[in-house]
Amino acid sequence: MEERDKHATGPYPDWPEAGGWLARRKKRAELLNYYYPKGQYEKEARREMSSVLAEFEEKFRRWYPALPDSGYSVLHQGKPRRHSRGEDVREAVKLYRAKNVGYGKLSRIHDALDLYYLMEAQSGYYKQEVDKAAQAQKWIGEDHFNEFFPEVAECMQERLRGLVRSGFDTLLKLQERQRQAEQTVQRLVEGNGALWARAAELAGDILMYPVRQMGKKK
Repeated sequence: MEERDKHATGPYPDWPEAGGWLARRKKRAELLNYYYPKGQYEKEARREMSSVLAEFEEKFRRWYPALPDSGYSVLHQGKPRRHSRGEDVREAVKLYRAKNVGYGKLSRIHDALDLYYLMEAQSGYYKQEVDKAAQAQKWIGEDHFNEFFPEVAECMQERLRGLVRSGFDTLLKLQERQRQAEQTVQRLVEGNGALWARAAELAGDILMYPVRQMGKKK
């Protein structure tokens, strides 16, 4: 019992982990032996718990191929590196050129617009990932797996709560960089309010996200 207290989440706190079918089966067997050891539980009960583990892992892998790592590297590595608004940037620069904006300013406007739309693309990605993690966290709490392996389920939910917090913090930073890019353009030119109308919708949507739900424990 003392040994179990030292490892509250069992032998695999990062379960489910990435790996082949045989490796995953071995880890499930070790979890089963840890929580439902032979000699203390009937064979039929252990068989049922083995099925619970296998079915839950299969369903979880529809959300993620493995439990996100504690540094959430998968979350941040997946962000887009480019945006698809290049034509909008070029058209905006043409409009400012037609208004006799100097070439030095046009170059800075181009860079600011390019940054703005990149932040917009990344914001959309992070919001999608935050929603996904929040939904997965909720699903774990509602699945019957939570009744039979509560420590494992809580460990998984805590990891996903951390992913949500990391993603939302990143969203706020992206929004601030968008705001700075907008201010850069506003300092260089005048009468550009309509240019940012569509982008403002995304920024407003981010701020309206229900933060209290994301940090809520089951």
